[in-house]
Amino acid sequence: MSIEIMTRVWKTEIGSHTSKLVLMSLADNASDEGVCWPSLATIGRRCELSRRGVINQIQKLQEAGFLTIETGHSGKS
Repeated sequence: MSIEIMTRVWKTEIGSHTSKLVLMSLADNASDEGVCWPSLATIGRRCELSRRGVINQIQKLQEAGFLTIETGHSGKS
């Protein structure tokens, strides 16, 4: 976990408490370089969101420029 990344997220205005919660969950899983690969199920469990809810929030965060999604070798992101 990168405390620096978590601190940056806390200080950033996201515009939605749900989006901020998902971004905090991602930051909590991130390396010092900001890379993380938690499953949608893990994020959903931690944030108490459905799979679709997690996907929607991640799309919003990506569109707003808060994160970048890269696909892995398995084709999953």
